[in-house]
Amino acid sequence: MKRKGSVKCSPIALVVREAAASGNVFAQFLIQSRDYFAEKNEKHRKERVLVSLQKKLACTKHSKCRQRIERQLERMREAE
Repeated sequence: MKRKGSVKCSPIALVVREAAASGNVFAQFLIQSRDYFAEKNEKHRKERVLVSLQKKLACTKHSKCRQRIERQLERMREAE
């Protein structure tokens, strides 16, 4: 279980965060670009999972498995 105030990160990340807090423009750019690419990566991962589930649904014959996959797809569409 994670505690609210304590996020573990590498020593380099700590230095970059401290530099960004003190006004270093390059460190701020690094943090922004990391956030941007993490967001983009998460979006692409969700798209890949959606396509994978759709393919799996097309090939599944068993009704309980189909229902489970359909529920997963429905939840993913609602989350968007």
